Amino acid sequence: MNLFSRSLAVSPENADGGYAVSVEIADYISKNHDVPVTPWTTVYGAPLGIVTFSCRIDSLAAMGALDAALLADKKYLDVVATAAGKLVGPVQDGISQFVAMSGEPNLAGKFAAIVSAQAAGGKIAESMGWGVDILNHVTSVTGVGGSFVRGLYGDWARVSWIALFDSLEEIDAYEAKQSSDEAYIKKVDKAGDLFVEASASQILLRRLS
Repeated sequence: MNLFSRSLAVSPENADGGYAVSVEIADYISKNHDVPVTPWTTVYGAPLGIVTFSCRIDSLAAMGALDAALLADKKYLDVVATAAGKLVGPVQDGISQFVAMSGEPNLAGKFAAIVSAQAAGGKIAESMGWGVDILNHVTSVTGVGGSFVRGLYGDWARVSWIALFDSLEEIDAYEAKQSSDEAYIKKVDKAGDLFVEASASQILLRRLS
């Protein structure tokens, strides 16, 4: 199973229109092409005014089939055409592969917290093993399910941990449990040379619909 993402910016001159048409595009695909698409926007940790569309897709072949179906769908193209002047490029696509999941991920969550880091050369297998271990540990400490993915297209060998939440209060509680867990801190310290120095980042996204 893969996670596809497409990101672009809303026009500063028509931000409300950009967010509205993003929801319209995602809803159209979800309802007419049997692939649930979720539109997100940045809250913290990355440039504001960015919209990211995400969906789970079985394979590259399935993604190609969806692209072909969308390009042949005149109504979809008409919807996309209304985004002119509201959404602006450059458009950036990415595909990541799900490596592991823990607990019961909240697929309807209103917020997505994403921690990412670039695996170091020669350390990819070790970093993946560490990534799965820390995912399971965090779930055991916080009770929050999550996903661990590795980049296939876009930032190759960049790994990410994704957790979904219903509110900012839930995120506060999640962060408090992590930061007060001594075993978690020790595991993070042991990551050592598994990742490229200063490559880690954390962003928070908000669901638009």
